[in-house]
Order: sequence, then C-alpha cells, then structure tokens
Amino acid sequence: MSRLTIRQAAEAIGTSERTVRRRIKDGSLPARKDLQGAQEVWTVDPGDLAAWSQATGRPMTKPGQAPATLDKDPGQRPAEEPDLPEVVIGQGLDNGPAMAGNPGQAQAQTLDTDRQTLQADLDKARQRERELLEERDWLRRELTATREALGNLAKALPPAPAEPDRRSWWKRLLGR
Repeated sequence: MSRLTIRQAAEAIGTSERTVRRRIKDGSLPARKDLQGAQEVWTVDPGDLAAWSQATGRPMTKPGQAPATLDKDPGQRPAEEPDLPEVVIGQGLDNGPAMAGNPGQAQAQTLDTDRQTLQADLDKARQRERELLEERDWLRRELTATREALGNLAKALPPAPAEPDRRSWWKRLLGR
C-alpha cells in the first residue's frame, strides 16, 4: 500500500491537516518527506496512522468514506444492544468430579487461585521496585562522584587568558 499525504491521513482519521502536522512535529505520528514530482511532501505510512489512531481512539475510515460520528441524525435512536449473558467468576470451568456438585466451592477455589496469582505478581513488582531503588541510589552516587571529579578537573585547568588576542588572523597565522 502506498504512503498517505497529510491531507489523505487527515481525511482517513477525520481530523484537520493541522492536527496531523502537529502530531508529526511532536513525534507521536511517524512521517517522512518523499518526492512527489518535483516537490517534497510529508507522507505517513498507513500502518503507523492506524496504530496512532487506535492509540488515540480516533476511528479510521476508508478513503472517500465520511468519518464515523456518534450522532448522524439527532432524532435517530441508537440500535438496541444484544443481551449478553452475565459472567460469574469460576462459572463454566471444569473443576473435576469432586467439584461438580458444589458450585460455591468451585468459585472459592477459583478466587483463591486468582488471589495467589495476584499475590505473586505483587511480590514480583515489589522486588522490581527494590531493584530500581538500588539502581537509583547507585546512579546518584556515581553522579556525585562524577561531579566531584569534574570540579577537581576544572580547578586543575589553567586560568583563561585575561585579554583576548586582538591581532588579525593574518598576523596570528604568520606569527607577527
């Protein structure tokens, strides 16, 4: 599929060209300059545009199709949503022959398993936090040591000349 110009990209996501240009400028929408004829034009890859529109919640339309709006006709009622069955945690799981007669016990076991999984995830997150805090402290110590070393280096440098050399560059070149 060919790349889209800024105008085509704006039409595809239902925004202004200015919005697309701003997103390209701030780096959230990848684009590049391509030659079209004798002119350089900013173009956007359709895949990048689709990913960006999905991340920002803007629906993409096909070229030539009007962008989707929430209310096309103010008097039109929204379509009825189909009835969805209620979902109960642990319902419909095969918990073996011992659990078949007691759905409450099956739910309790499912909840306990979920709790254990969440606890394990929490423990991993806390461990990662400790590691990051240690790394932060190490980086702070390194930064302090580097600043001290730079300060000592600056003290060891000879002082800058008091007055700049006012000779012309020819005289400085020839040593006069």
